[in-house]
Amino acid sequence: MAKKKARVRLVDTTFRDAQQSLLGGNLRSDEIIPIAAKMDKIGFAAMEAFGGATFETQLRSHEDPWDFLRKLRKVTPNTPIQALIRGQNLVAKRNFADDVVQLFVKHAAKCGVDVFRVFDPLNDLRNMEAAIGAALKAKKKVQGALSYAISPAHNIELWGSLAKGLADMGCEEIVIKDTSGLLSPQATWELVTALKSVVKVPIDVHSHCSSGMAPMAYMAAVEAGAEILDVAMSPLAWGTSQPAAESVVAALHGGEYDTGLDLDTMWEVQHDVEELKRRHIEHLNPLADRVDASILRYQMPGQMLEDIFHQLAARNAAGRISEVMEEANRVRRELG
Repeated sequence: MAKKKARVRLVDTTFRDAQQSLLGGNLRSDEIIPIAAKMDKIGFAAMEAFGGATFETQLRSHEDPWDFLRKLRKVTPNTPIQALIRGQNLVAKRNFADDVVQLFVKHAAKCGVDVFRVFDPLNDLRNMEAAIGAALKAKKKVQGALSYAISPAHNIELWGSLAKGLADMGCEEIVIKDTSGLLSPQATWELVTALKSVVKVPIDVHSHCSSGMAPMAYMAAVEAGAEILDVAMSPLAWGTSQPAAESVVAALHGGEYDTGLDLDTMWEVQHDVEELKRRHIEHLNPLADRVDASILRYQMPGQMLEDIFHQLAARNAAGRISEVMEEANRVRRELG
C-alpha cells in the first residue's frame, strides 16, 4: 500500500516579508496584533513577523520591537513566531561581533521567537554560524536559507554542498530563498530533487511573484518533494510579495498535496488585511504591486529595480533606465 504523503505546510509572511515588500514595513504593532490573533486559528506552520527591515522601521517610528514580539507571542499561542536573521548582520546592514549576535538571538528567543531563519546574501556559511549556534543553544528551531541566484557558479553541486553544510550545522529545515522571483518550474524541480538527495531535512521554498513564475515554481516544488511553502494573505500577496495563501490552499485542496487548512477560517482575516492595506495605501508602491517580467532579464529583486529608478528620477534621468540596466548586466558578466 502506498504511503500517504504528509500535508504541505504553509508559512505566513504577511507581517514581515509581505508588508516589507509592498508597504515598506510601515504597519504598526497595534494594527498587526489583533489580526495576528485571528490568524492564530488558521493553522500556519509559522508566522514570519520579526526581523528584516521591519525591525529598523519600528525603531524609526519609535516603537519597541521587543515589546511587539512579546505581545505577538501572547496572542498567537498556537502558531510559532518566525524571525528572519541576516547572519552576522542580524537585522542591520553591517556585521556584528559574535557576542552581539549571540545576545540578540538569545533575547529574541526569550521574547517569543520560536523559529530562526538564518541566511547570508552571499551564502557564506561562516557568516551564518554564530546565529545558528545561538538559536540552537536557545533550543529553538533553525532554518538554514540558501540565497538563490543564477550564474555559472550557482550550480546544483554548489547548492547541494551548501545545504549539506547547513544541515551539518544543525539546521532542521533548508529554505530555498528566491528573493528575485527567478525560480522557474524546471529549475525548482531540479533543485528540490537534488537537495532531497543530499539532506534528510524538510525543504521550504520561498519565492516572490515579481516575475510571475512563483505559483508555477511552487507547484513544481511540492511535486519534487518540498514540504513547506511561504505564502501571504492575498491583499498583501503577489507583486514583489509571496503567492497568496488562499490561492495555494485552494489549488492544493483535495489532492495528495492538500494543506489541510480551511479557507473558511481565512475570509475574516482576508477582510481585515484588505482594510489594513487600504489604510496604508499611500505606502503602497505601484512598482512593487505588480508583475514585472523584466526581472527575468535583469535578475534583480523588484526593490532594487525600484531603487535604481528612483535614483535616476532624482537626477532627471529616468529615461535612461534601460541603459543603466544593460550596463548592470554587463558589469555582472565581466565580474563573473
